[in-house]
Amino acid sequence: MASGKTTKTTTRPVTSSSALASESTNAAVAAADNTQSQRKEAPTGDTLTRRRVSTRSIDNTQDDGYVNEQLTRVLYALDAFKKGDVSVRLTKQNDDIFADIAEAYNSMVEMIGGVGGEVSRISKVAGVEGNLKARASGENASGFWRDMINNINGLMDSIAVPVLEVGKVLKNISKGNLDETFQIPVSGDFKVMAETINKTIDNLNLFAGEVTRVAQEVGTEGKLGGQASVPNVGAFGRS
Repeated sequence: MASGKTTKTTTRPVTSSSALASESTNAAVAAADNTQSQRKEAPTGDTLTRRRVSTRSIDNTQDDGYVNEQLTRVLYALDAFKKGDVSVRLTKQNDDIFADIAEAYNSMVEMIGGVGGEVSRISKVAGVEGNLKARASGENASGFWRDMINNINGLMDSIAVPVLEVGKVLKNISKGNLDETFQIPVSGDFKVMAETINKTIDNLNLFAGEVTRVAQEVGTEGKLGGQASVPNVGAFGRS
């Protein structure tokens, strides 16, 4: 019987059988729907083609105890994965089909763990540190997981671009530049924000124009009875 104890690695290995995670939003929904609609059954029987043939199959000399041990380890790893634990790794004990399973499982959780790490990183960098130009990297992701990274970056774009544009417009206002308005096409709450900013700029331009007019009338033409008239401006502008 070929069996053995698992070795310690930097990640948590599986122990023996006894020790038994606007547009971009629409894209994310579409990707999820597309994934569900394309679900496939795993091949069985004659339709199953092994990646590697007889040399990777279970040796006839391996008893049921070894097979049960390996299947229990696989089940333990899958159960941990179901609960969101991607730290478990399957170790290879023999050169057989279970080694293939271990390699496939370990590669899967490495990729998913990397995606989860990128999501956490971008949440911290953008949400906590305020770096709205940061984006998640999907370099090592593929398929659905790469789509998820792309959707996260799309969500970041849909939020960051309007916010950065607001910052640019307000910076221009602080410098006395009232010529540039919010020009990026947006919708929903961002549209309300854009319209409010542009209306504010319009009112500031009207107010500045009236101040200039009254100053000219009083200072140049000597008309002391002139008053500024700015419609739709609140008490502060009229005081």
